[in-house]
Amino acid sequence: MYDQRKLYYLQQMGIRPWVSATPIISNKLIVLMSSRISAKAQALTKRFLSLIQLGEDELEVVHIQDNDLSSQLKNKNPWMILSLGFQAKELEPLNLNCHIVSTYSPEFLLQFPLQKKVLLKDLQFINVQILAKKAS
Repeated sequence: MYDQRKLYYLQQMGIRPWVSATPIISNKLIVLMSSRISAKAQALTKRFLSLIQLGEDELEVVHIQDNDLSSQLKNKNPWMILSLGFQAKELEPLNLNCHIVSTYSPEFLLQFPLQKKVLLKDLQFINVQILAKKAS
């Protein structure tokens, strides 16, 4: 958009550019996960992300390093976030204007396979939201 210097000079010339105060919500679903996961956990993640009814251009995986959520999510305005292993309250201070679905990390699911039921319910919820979004 415009940096502060450009805005200053435009205003000096009497031009008031239209700058939206609200961020534009993208069509992306962002998947948050730790950057330190095993190969088995990566394979599991790839398998269950294939269950989400979105194209590759609508799905973005963000690998979080050292719990640095704010810098990695800066300037991203997704319509939904799937948080793998991060609690929703960790994302609240970021003031994201989107749905947040928080579920178990892939490493946890490898240790406790029965909890995959919860993950599948979360994925089903996401797919319902995708269908509702496409219908509107």
